[in-house]
Amino acid sequence: MDFRFSRSTKIISSIVLFFFCWSFGGIFDIVAFAATDDKQPAVINKQLTSQSSSQAQPKSSKPEEKFQKTIDDITQIVSDSSTDTDTKKNKLKTKKSEIETLDTEIRKTFDQTEKKLKDEGLPNEILQRHYDFVKKYEDNLNELKNNLEKIEKAKTKAEVEAEVENTKKFLEKVKPPKKHIPLDPNKLPHRTAEPVWIEPRTSPEEFQKDSQQSLIASRQSKSILVASNGPLTGLLNSPIPDTYDPHPVLLAQATNVPTDADLAETVEAKFTNEIKEITELFNNDPVLIFEFIKNNFT
Repeated sequence: MDFRFSRSTKIISSIVLFFFCWSFGGIFDIVAFAATDDKQPAVINKQLTSQSSSQAQPKSSKPEEKFQKTIDDITQIVSDSSTDTDTKKNKLKTKKSEIETLDTEIRKTFDQTEKKLKDEGLPNEILQRHYDFVKKYEDNLNELKNNLEKIEKAKTKAEVEAEVENTKKFLEKVKPPKKHIPLDPNKLPHRTAEPVWIEPRTSPEEFQKDSQQSLIASRQSKSILVASNGPLTGLLNSPIPDTYDPHPVLLAQATNVPTDADLAETVEAKFTNEIKEITELFNNDPVLIFEFIKNNFT
């Protein structure tokens, strides 16, 4: 089955794909937008057979693909510690000529992209992104060519090695991030934490050692403060320190007792006759009133 798209849909899809590659590609990874012929519709053929695969014609590499391949070759050359300096210089000189030739072709695609963006009447913001991208490409390319020229002009072995190291650092700096980071199957996210095995204690000395560590930890802990506006007799243990509990529960008595203004009637809280009868019945005791409400109202 063939799916045919209209001319406007093709244009929008191509531009979206272009800026997607821009956003996620590296500095030397995606350097141009491959413009498609508007006269030929896009066709998606779902009938993939072994016969059609064998008869498929190999596609020629685009300038940006060749450029990226050359950058990878340069990275491999400067990272190879087994090659002598003279061989590196000759190889890098050849690669420098290759990127200069490819740069001419890539700049043509830049011009085509600029013309296409202007012809489609896209916002200036998108056009400015194109200019910024081209400027970034030019700056990095000039720096790379400058590094390669320094390697070519270096006289001594030490000078060549120093310039090769500078070129290597530059390529690492502009290297595009990996689009896929493989996960360790033994360390997948949201896994159950591995249990920590603790050897059992088998001697009195081990029990005593653990007890001392627990005592030290308890002494370093903070006391628990309980705010109370009344006596808590019978609700908490005696706050007298002992050997096993050097930091007992301490009672923090309320210092800001409610004032008449706090207890006054408001728009939200009206003192109805029923409320007054309940408060008088329990002598205004907040605990008794709370228990009455909890037990009798749903």
